[in-house]
Amino acid sequence: MNWVVYAVAAWVVMGLEYSLKHAPLSLTFGSVTLAPSFALVLMVWVALFAPPAQALWSALILGLLMDFISRLMLESGGTATLVGPMALAFLAGGRFVLASRWVMLRRNPVALGLMTVGAGFLVTIISAVPLAIHRVYGDPIFWHAWSYVLSGFGSAFYSGLLALPMALILNPASGAFGLDAARPAGPRRF
Repeated sequence: MNWVVYAVAAWVVMGLEYSLKHAPLSLTFGSVTLAPSFALVLMVWVALFAPPAQALWSALILGLLMDFISRLMLESGGTATLVGPMALAFLAGGRFVLASRWVMLRRNPVALGLMTVGAGFLVTIISAVPLAIHRVYGDPIFWHAWSYVLSGFGSAFYSGLLALPMALILNPASGAFGLDAARPAGPRRF
């Protein structure tokens, strides 16, 4: 994998994540806000095509970047950054994609959409656990579990829809990323 091209793509995706996610593309239904995750789509796409070690490292990097741009509301009215929940969640999501990519037609945009929804569900559940633990032990994080999980699940579906047009951009760029999209991803047969 070409890490320079990946770094540029991660920078662009983080810019889109930070600037477009909260205002123009978000949908609000009461206390639930749905917003697509560009970083999740990139993580799933790389995990579909990259070798396992590179896919997991790239997922961990994107998760750390997501932790750095995420702000948690505190009960006192301020904000804080908690490094770890999204990094662990993206790592688990990358492992999920690696485990199930051999049954997918990886070049199909619908496959990217379905894998993004599945990985989004897992990312939501895994990222909620550290936040819940912090809340139980008295940290002043203003956090409601059900609205977080419902927002995460709805955003996973929204990200799956976003993955369809993004696949039309990312699939032709697999050569620039150094990913061999024609190579089968399944287990080797002897």
